[in-house]
Amino acid sequence: MFENKSALTFEEELFCTRYELEILSGIVTQGMLERWVPGFCGANTHKEHVSRYDWVKGFVKNKKVLDIACGTGFGSYILASNGGAAEVTGCDIDERSVKYASFKNKHPHISFSVQNAETIRLEKKFDIVVSFETIEHLNKPEAFLRNVNSMLNDDGVFFVSTPISAMDQNEKPDNIYHVTEWGFKRFQAIISQYLSIQDVYLQLYNGPIKPNNSKLSRLLRRAGIKKKNEHVAIEKMDPFKWIPADIPAATIGTDWIGYQILQCKKK
Repeated sequence: MFENKSALTFEEELFCTRYELEILSGIVTQGMLERWVPGFCGANTHKEHVSRYDWVKGFVKNKKVLDIACGTGFGSYILASNGGAAEVTGCDIDERSVKYASFKNKHPHISFSVQNAETIRLEKKFDIVVSFETIEHLNKPEAFLRNVNSMLNDDGVFFVSTPISAMDQNEKPDNIYHVTEWGFKRFQAIISQYLSIQDVYLQLYNGPIKPNNSKLSRLLRRAGIKKKNEHVAIEKMDPFKWIPADIPAATIGTDWIGYQILQCKKK
């Protein structure tokens, strides 16, 4: 259960309402959704995000946690309130999202700040660094990974997720906010240059069936409310450890599509 949040002041509530209306306006008028705001995204998108944080909260009890690209802070709140983290530092490049997070998801063990994932370099060290659905947005993912490694304690753990591409490396993804998407093994090869991969976890849909390229479908896909193709159902949204004998690597990104989450140690 979530802890009860303190009531917002009139000014805080007004800012949050305006922010939410801007998110809704972007979806309706432009078909674009970049920020995860509970109540303002599709049910599948919300479930994907919540499932990641509900899973990783099992690793954070009494730990110092850094949540990079925390967006509107709901995930950070899960880690502090349900996960029992000693402290959570949530950071994001967007100043308005950080302000929204500090109002809507305030918690005595959370601090929010504006930081660029490519240049972040905090003085303190962390037991856990979390960065979900961030790295594909970056022009300089290598700089980001170097900085993450430097901010981990010697026995610290890094959790990173990204969508799985059918291509080895796709530099023109359908998602207009993504700079690069990587194939299953290619992404692991990149990460392993900067951190030591311990385990691979997956969130998967059945593979795509007949595409729907209607104008409405394209609009919803751009907004993140609908996937690139229709799917049979959400099959494995709760992260689970990858066992090659059960799901061969060659089928991930084609027969199965979705996300991989890597659990890494400092290198």
